[in-house]
Amino acid sequence: MQHLGEQAIKGKISGLINLDESVTWRAKHFGIYFEMTNKITTLEYPNSFIDEMIRGPFKKLHHQHLFKTINTQTEMTDIFEFKAPLDILGWMAENLFLTRYMKQLLVERNEVIKREAEGGSIKTKPKD
Repeated sequence: MQHLGEQAIKGKISGLINLDESVTWRAKHFGIYFEMTNKITTLEYPNSFIDEMIRGPFKKLHHQHLFKTINTQTEMTDIFEFKAPLDILGWMAENLFLTRYMKQLLVERNEVIKREAEGGSIKTKPKD
């Protein structure tokens, strides 16, 4: 996600992450740099894992990744739950733009993961 300046900066920054390990990400969203630390709280290799934010901009972030083999392909399902901070202001942000933004971010990230997993070259195009 180069167009967001996304970079792993602390914790497990290379290779596969394991149970109870964490990684801190830095990325630019809405013109502001944010840092978020996520920890792998559940790992049932190769079927699923859960990462949860332990420090960062959200009141809550819980991301479940489910994998299922269908013939010779892998289907990945994301169950993504988040809650913005700031009570009523956060609720308004979620409903006005944040839910849509986060969904699009997941779609883009999953396209990158799919290309990488399939051995293709990754081409990113900055968004204005």
